[in-house]
Amino acid sequence: MDSTDKKILSMLSLDSRQPMAKVAEVVNLSTPAVHARVKKLEEHGVISGYSLNLNPRKLDRAISAFIRISIGKASCSSIADHLLEIPEVEECHSVAGEECLLVKVRAKNTEVLNQVILRTRQIENVTKTISMVVLKTEFERPTQILKETELP
Repeated sequence: MDSTDKKILSMLSLDSRQPMAKVAEVVNLSTPAVHARVKKLEEHGVISGYSLNLNPRKLDRAISAFIRISIGKASCSSIADHLLEIPEVEECHSVAGEECLLVKVRAKNTEVLNQVILRTRQIENVTKTISMVVLKTEFERPTQILKETELP
């Protein structure tokens, strides 16, 4: 991946719906050349898809929380399979530390959040949960392309 690919990715990460002709103009390539580069980035898995950014508050999911989960004799993957069945669970990460999993939840209200926590505790081999309710999200940002000076 060269600097032109990084410029293309930076532009598309800001607005993936912008015309390729506009991207081509900024990176000084033809539109077909930009299309070819984007296709190559997709084929190599650098671009894994295109999505909408939804506002959870407008979708009646005003409460955000993180749940740290300890498990007994089970794999993180097997617990994650059960968590996939809970629609309020948005993310699930295997982590190092005292707990094995870190889960991000968005719920309509604290009653629904409590139901999610109780349902999580009912999963076989879940031994402990620690919940943290988000009071305020200071920022969220998508993965960004680092400038050369920001790379280690």
